[in-house]
Amino acid sequence: MCQGDPESQTTNQQSNTLDDGTKRVQFTIYSQERIKELFDLAVQRQTKEMNDNINGYGIDNHLMGLRYAAQEAGEPIPDIFTDQAYKIVNHFALSTSQVTSKNDAIIGYGPVVPDGYGCAYNLRSNAIIFSVSAFHSDGRTNATRFAQTLKQSLWDMADMLNRANQR
Repeated sequence: MCQGDPESQTTNQQSNTLDDGTKRVQFTIYSQERIKELFDLAVQRQTKEMNDNINGYGIDNHLMGLRYAAQEAGEPIPDIFTDQAYKIVNHFALSTSQVTSKNDAIIGYGPVVPDGYGCAYNLRSNAIIFSVSAFHSDGRTNATRFAQTLKQSLWDMADMLNRANQR
């Protein structure tokens, strides 16, 4: 669970050594102002995508409808669904969803592909509760490392937003 104010955290966010002893290399080719601009653009794009999907305008909704219509009509499944490109773009290595609960509950689900992650989140007034999952049998995934990276990314974003608000 990530909670509270980054200023009150006792961990050193600037450390270049991770908990497992590996080194982290960080460099930036953009100014802090440009990073904030790009972040804002990404939020706008994600919000548009989310709203499009909620309102039934996501491309996957139309394709799913096409597939079900063909199945219900007893027609062969259209070739697009067996195309390699379609299989690649529908390999969701990261499956995320907000699972809202008024309780401090950890609610989760598994990944949707063997080499993927499930990442459910519960937004609270002063925290976000995450549930990260991956299959142990797949050597390409590591839920612990994913959770650590997610946590560090959230602290990095909080730091960036705090710096932007101080200007």
